[in-house]
Amino acid sequence: MFCHKEFREKPSRIKDGRGKYCSKLCCDKAKIGIERPILQRIRVKCHICNYIFETTITDIKRRNPKYCSSKCYGTSQIGIKKHTRKHSRKSKKKMSLTRRNKGVGERNGNWKGGTQSYDSLHNWVEIRLGKPRKCQYCKTTKAKFFDWANKSHQYKHDLNDWLRLCRLCHRRYDAGTLA
Repeated sequence: MFCHKEFREKPSRIKDGRGKYCSKLCCDKAKIGIERPILQRIRVKCHICNYIFETTITDIKRRNPKYCSSKCYGTSQIGIKKHTRKHSRKSKKKMSLTRRNKGVGERNGNWKGGTQSYDSLHNWVEIRLGKPRKCQYCKTTKAKFFDWANKSHQYKHDLNDWLRLCRLCHRRYDAGTLA
């Protein structure tokens, strides 16, 4: 079909929509489009540097090129104010309190109530007390992992309710075998 050579093909392959090409090479050439008609090119002047560049009619229909390069496009964007979202007075007040570190806890604009997941509570403790590097029970600093262990097992939002333990001591503590 592509190279116009005659070749034999089984009727079942032709019926299935296959058997259009005499060889794999012919099929590949057809996919690449070596014999496609050449697209008509048009000269366009760049809006920034007045450089004349070539483009196709298809490109003009699709994206209307005005600039010869990304550098000229970037130059055209300087000084253009982007559409920004307007915030309400209530939103601005919340953001202001948060920025001043007064929006902690219930005063934070993103507050969703007093409940926290296991992971988020551990992250909260780690942010305020840092990563544990020494076990408070066995005093080791050479363990692979250190964890924050909850003393009361009730996961209160209280920094005094946490212990720095190595992973081994933490498991023993949670099992109740560590005094």
